[in-house]
Amino acid sequence: MIIVNSVILWIHLVSAMFFVGGSLFVWWVVVPASYRLTKDESRRTEIVGTIARVFGRIVGPTILVLIATGIYNATWYLSSFGELFRDAKGIVLLAKIIVTAVLIALIGVHDVYFSRKIARLAAEERHTELAAVRRWSHVLSAATVVAMGGVLALTVALGALG
Repeated sequence: MIIVNSVILWIHLVSAMFFVGGSLFVWWVVVPASYRLTKDESRRTEIVGTIARVFGRIVGPTILVLIATGIYNATWYLSSFGELFRDAKGIVLLAKIIVTAVLIALIGVHDVYFSRKIARLAAEERHTELAAVRRWSHVLSAATVVAMGGVLALTVALGALG
Protein backbone atom coordinates (compact mmCIF):
# COMPACT_ATOMS: atom_id res chain seq x y z
CA MET A 1 0.00 0.00 0.00
CA ILE A 2 2.93 2.35 0.62
CA ILE A 3 3.93 2.14 -3.05
CA VAL A 4 0.38 2.92 -4.23
CA ASN A 5 0.11 5.85 -1.80
CA SER A 6 3.49 7.17 -2.92
CA VAL A 7 2.62 6.93 -6.62
CA ILE A 8 -0.72 8.69 -6.10
CA LEU A 9 0.95 11.42 -4.03
CA TRP A 10 3.61 11.82 -6.74
CA ILE A 11 0.91 12.14 -9.44
CA HIS A 12 -0.86 14.74 -7.27
CA LEU A 13 2.30 16.77 -6.71
CA VAL A 14 3.40 16.68 -10.36
CA SER A 15 -0.10 17.70 -11.45
CA ALA A 16 -0.09 20.57 -8.94
CA MET A 17 3.35 21.71 -10.13
CA PHE A 18 2.18 21.68 -13.74
CA PHE A 19 -1.08 23.48 -12.94
CA VAL A 20 0.37 26.17 -10.68
CA GLY A 21 3.66 26.58 -12.56
CA GLY A 22 1.95 26.68 -15.95
CA SER A 23 -0.64 29.18 -14.74
CA LEU A 24 2.00 31.47 -13.26
CA PHE A 25 4.03 31.18 -16.46
CA VAL A 26 1.06 32.29 -18.57
CA TRP A 27 0.15 35.16 -16.22
CA TRP A 28 3.64 36.39 -15.37
CA VAL A 29 5.58 35.61 -18.57
CA VAL A 30 3.33 35.09 -21.60
CA VAL A 31 0.95 38.01 -20.97
CA PRO A 32 3.69 40.59 -20.23
CA ALA A 33 5.82 39.31 -23.14
CA SER A 34 2.86 39.71 -25.48
CA TYR A 35 3.05 43.48 -24.99
CA ARG A 36 6.62 43.37 -26.29
CA LEU A 37 5.75 41.18 -29.27
CA THR A 38 3.19 43.50 -30.80
CA LYS A 39 1.35 46.74 -30.18
CA ASP A 40 -1.64 45.48 -32.16
CA GLU A 41 -4.24 44.55 -29.51
CA SER A 42 -6.05 42.10 -31.78
CA ARG A 43 -2.83 40.27 -32.64
CA ARG A 44 -1.68 40.27 -29.00
CA THR A 45 -5.01 38.83 -27.89
CA GLU A 46 -4.73 36.16 -30.58
CA ILE A 47 -1.24 35.17 -29.37
CA VAL A 48 -2.18 34.99 -25.69
CA GLY A 49 -5.51 33.34 -26.50
CA THR A 50 -3.85 30.62 -28.56
CA ILE A 51 -1.37 29.82 -25.79
CA ALA A 52 -4.11 29.91 -23.14
CA ARG A 53 -6.34 27.56 -25.18
CA VAL A 54 -3.55 25.01 -25.61
CA PHE A 55 -2.73 25.21 -21.90
CA GLY A 56 -6.46 25.07 -21.07
CA ARG A 57 -6.86 21.74 -22.89
CA ILE A 58 -4.36 20.28 -20.46
CA VAL A 59 -5.57 22.14 -17.36
CA GLY A 60 -9.05 20.59 -17.37
CA PRO A 61 -7.80 17.00 -17.12
CA THR A 62 -5.10 18.12 -14.69
CA ILE A 63 -7.73 19.58 -12.36
CA LEU A 64 -9.67 16.29 -12.53
CA VAL A 65 -6.48 14.37 -11.64
CA LEU A 66 -5.86 16.77 -8.73
CA ILE A 67 -9.40 16.29 -7.43
CA ALA A 68 -9.26 12.48 -7.72
CA THR A 69 -5.81 12.15 -6.16
CA GLY A 70 -6.70 14.79 -3.56
CA ILE A 71 -9.74 12.78 -2.45
CA TYR A 72 -7.58 9.67 -2.22
CA ASN A 73 -4.88 11.51 -0.28
CA ALA A 74 -7.50 12.95 2.12
CA THR A 75 -8.08 9.46 3.45
CA TRP A 76 -4.60 9.65 4.99
CA TYR A 77 -5.67 12.54 7.20
CA LEU A 78 -9.14 11.41 8.21
CA SER A 79 -10.46 8.18 9.58
CA SER A 80 -14.06 9.43 9.28
CA PHE A 81 -16.00 12.16 7.48
CA GLY A 82 -16.90 13.78 10.81
CA GLU A 83 -13.25 14.66 11.44
CA LEU A 84 -13.58 17.35 8.77
CA PHE A 85 -15.48 19.40 11.35
CA ARG A 86 -13.85 18.58 14.71
CA ASP A 87 -10.18 17.69 14.21
CA ALA A 88 -7.43 20.26 13.41
CA LYS A 89 -6.33 18.29 10.34
CA GLY A 90 -9.94 17.95 9.25
CA ILE A 91 -10.63 21.66 9.59
CA VAL A 92 -7.51 22.55 7.57
CA LEU A 93 -8.50 19.97 4.96
CA LEU A 94 -12.04 21.41 4.82
CA ALA A 95 -10.56 24.89 4.33
CA LYS A 96 -8.39 23.49 1.51
CA ILE A 97 -11.46 21.93 -0.13
CA ILE A 98 -13.35 25.23 0.09
CA VAL A 99 -10.46 27.30 -1.30
CA THR A 100 -9.97 24.73 -4.07
CA ALA A 101 -13.67 25.00 -4.99
CA VAL A 102 -13.34 28.81 -5.10
CA LEU A 103 -10.21 28.45 -7.27
CA ILE A 104 -12.00 26.17 -9.74
CA ALA A 105 -14.96 28.59 -9.86
CA LEU A 106 -12.63 31.54 -10.57
CA ILE A 107 -10.95 29.61 -13.38
CA GLY A 108 -14.34 28.64 -14.79
CA VAL A 109 -15.61 32.23 -14.77
CA HIS A 110 -12.42 33.43 -16.42
CA ASP A 111 -12.59 30.74 -19.11
CA VAL A 112 -16.28 30.94 -19.85
CA TYR A 113 -16.82 34.67 -19.60
CA PHE A 114 -13.64 36.74 -19.79
CA SER A 115 -11.60 34.75 -22.29
CA ARG A 116 -14.43 34.63 -24.80
CA LYS A 117 -15.39 38.26 -24.32
CA ILE A 118 -11.78 39.43 -24.68
CA ALA A 119 -11.36 37.42 -27.90
CA ARG A 120 -14.61 38.79 -29.34
CA LEU A 121 -13.81 42.43 -28.44
CA ALA A 122 -10.30 42.11 -29.87
CA ALA A 123 -11.59 40.59 -33.10
CA GLU A 124 -14.11 43.44 -33.40
CA GLU A 125 -11.32 45.93 -32.57
CA ARG A 126 -13.36 47.48 -29.75
CA HIS A 127 -10.25 48.53 -27.84
CA THR A 128 -11.86 50.79 -25.22
CA GLU A 129 -14.24 48.06 -24.08
CA LEU A 130 -11.44 45.51 -24.37
CA ALA A 131 -9.27 47.51 -21.95
CA ALA A 132 -12.09 47.64 -19.38
CA VAL A 133 -12.79 43.90 -19.63
CA ARG A 134 -9.06 43.16 -19.39
CA ARG A 135 -8.81 45.14 -16.15
CA TRP A 136 -11.52 42.94 -14.61
CA SER A 137 -9.86 39.87 -16.08
CA HIS A 138 -6.61 40.88 -14.37
CA VAL A 139 -8.43 41.33 -11.06
CA LEU A 140 -9.89 37.84 -11.43
CA SER A 141 -6.47 36.46 -12.38
CA ALA A 142 -4.96 38.04 -9.26
CA ALA A 143 -7.70 36.48 -7.14
CA THR A 144 -6.91 33.14 -8.78
CA VAL A 145 -3.22 33.47 -7.91
CA VAL A 146 -4.17 34.31 -4.30
CA ALA A 147 -6.45 31.25 -4.17
CA MET A 148 -3.63 29.07 -5.54
CA GLY A 149 -1.36 30.43 -2.83
CA GLY A 150 -4.05 29.64 -0.27
CA VAL A 151 -4.34 26.05 -1.44
CA LEU A 152 -0.55 25.66 -1.30
CA ALA A 153 -0.38 27.23 2.19
CA LEU A 154 -3.12 24.91 3.47
CA THR A 155 -1.27 21.96 1.94
CA VAL A 156 1.84 22.93 3.90
CA ALA A 157 -0.29 23.32 7.06
CA LEU A 158 -1.72 19.83 6.52
CA GLY A 159 1.77 18.40 6.18
CA ALA A 160 2.87 20.18 9.38
CA LEU A 161 -0.07 18.67 11.27
CA GLY A 162 1.03 15.21 10.16
